[in-house]
Amino acid sequence: MKKSEKTKKPMTGKRIAKITGITLSAVIVLFVVISFVACKVLYSQMFGRVEERDYNCSVAFSPDDLGDMPKRAIEFESEGNTLRGYVFGEKSDKGLVVIAHGIGGVMNDYFPEMIYLVENGYQVMMYNCTGTATSDGDGTKSLAQSALDLHHALEYVESTSAFNGMPVYLFGHSWGGYAVTAVLNYDHDIAGVVSCAGYSDFNEMLLEYIDNFMGLPGYAEYPFAAFWQWTEVGDNMGLTGIGGINKSDVPVLIVQGGKDEMVFDASIYCNRDEITNPNVEYYFEPESGHNDIFESKIEREKSYRSEVDDEREALREQYHNNVPDDVLSGFISGIDKHLYNKPNADLMSRTCEFYEKCGK
Repeated sequence: MKKSEKTKKPMTGKRIAKITGITLSAVIVLFVVISFVACKVLYSQMFGRVEERDYNCSVAFSPDDLGDMPKRAIEFESEGNTLRGYVFGEKSDKGLVVIAHGIGGVMNDYFPEMIYLVENGYQVMMYNCTGTATSDGDGTKSLAQSALDLHHALEYVESTSAFNGMPVYLFGHSWGGYAVTAVLNYDHDIAGVVSCAGYSDFNEMLLEYIDNFMGLPGYAEYPFAAFWQWTEVGDNMGLTGIGGINKSDVPVLIVQGGKDEMVFDASIYCNRDEITNPNVEYYFEPESGHNDIFESKIEREKSYRSEVDDEREALREQYHNNVPDDVLSGFISGIDKHLYNKPNADLMSRTCEFYEKCGK
């Protein structure tokens, strides 16, 4: 044997355990680093800016298309951003309804409900949330941001003499459905609340989002996504919808669709056993989904909207899902958007009856 050759040490149990430990530690560190970065990218995409959508018949119509309806532009500050919107129907005298829109949507999406409320005697205040359409902000920030924006919207209402002595009602959907209940944790004078497809705990909702997006592996990534949400939410991590409902004893109407695939397990409705507020009522539509909660079952089956949707689907098939802009814009311009976006008369009449009962 040559002197330069060395005898290899045998692989003892301790050495194997050490190598395994080092390897495992390296894998864990690598997983954590990659997960932090990946979840930050994913989180930024989930809560990026939302702009008004072109060629979309579901976006009802612009404020300029509302004819002679009285309206006044408003703006207020929320967490360092200027939010913009309108007050409609200023001649109405039953009270003020503040509408909070859903995430990924804009205030225009709820113009049909606004028109119904104005025609039934209410003033309506609408605004685009942080990071949305006409409002400032690099993104929508978190699943709790809608409540913070609504809190500042109500501060604006309380500081505006035109609303003095007027009962204030809230109406929200999804992200907004959470907002109108979570904001009850603050000391605002609210006469009544209608929450449609709203979740209670935004942390549970984040987990549901991730589960829908990634499936089982998403549970391993949730702590990292929750960390990035915490960086946005800070001290408001415990701001829940049911917490606000129970704290305030304000009358609340909880609206939920039985076929809602976006907000269900984390919904206020599915966690209603935690509600202690005696002034809560429920409106459950077993055949409704997340967005078509605003359409009645009859209207879905025999409606102008269905005809338009069928025609649009035929157009997609004709152009293999790549409809030219000029063709699509021509199709959209021919739609009667007031008729297409006709609201669920059952839901809205129940809403008005609920508000009237709350105002007595």
